[in-house]
Amino acid sequence: MQIALSRLRILVTAAAAGLAVSCASGARYAKTTGDGSQPNAPAAPSPATALDPAPPENPPAGAFPIDPVHSSAVFRIKHLGTDFYGRFDQMDGYVLFDPRNPGGGEIFVTIPTASVDTDKEARDEHLRSPDYFAADEYDEMRFVSSEITPLSGDRYRVDGDLTIRGVTRPLSTEFTYGGESFDPFMETMKKSGSAEFTISRSAFGVDGTPSLLSDEVDVLLGIEAKAPEGASEG
Repeated sequence: MQIALSRLRILVTAAAAGLAVSCASGARYAKTTGDGSQPNAPAAPSPATALDPAPPENPPAGAFPIDPVHSSAVFRIKHLGTDFYGRFDQMDGYVLFDPRNPGGGEIFVTIPTASVDTDKEARDEHLRSPDYFAADEYDEMRFVSSEITPLSGDRYRVDGDLTIRGVTRPLSTEFTYGGESFDPFMETMKKSGSAEFTISRSAFGVDGTPSLLSDEVDVLLGIEAKAPEGASEG
């Protein structure tokens, strides 16, 4: 039950130029699903909580640790109507997934907010400030899955909780499982997948410069996860 999400296109985590991934009271379901729900249909409002979901103390047996070297978290936001892109340079966590038993899977992702990167240090410092991520006080964003449901083929719906700036909101997104393969350079098996979704940054208190930046942020997350040490190939 392991899943490394390879280039997981999860436009989920974050924000830029003031963006912060948000799953607001009006958070949106990401390009979802084959289960009858409309793509990008607003999710029902739900109360936020200032308490982060408790992170797992230890990865469960068989979990694949995320490979930060080959994983990425990218975001897109509108700046005066123009698409602007940024990324986060660090990622940690694990994926536990078996397509034969998706309901037994787990996904846990953390991203340091200070790793925001828009190719301009002065802007990145502003994004780390209390106007946006308040990185000194809230040093990471976190996603903890609660349920994985098969849709069709390689497609699955992942439900869970997203936490940014100490605010936790439910998030539901679709991902495509990329399968399992051997990485000859790292000499290990890997699992991968991709997903993307849209959220409201203001729902998480990342609401700086609303006159310049859109509230909606697209998040694209690509993740590869490697087999735990001692695991046999295949």
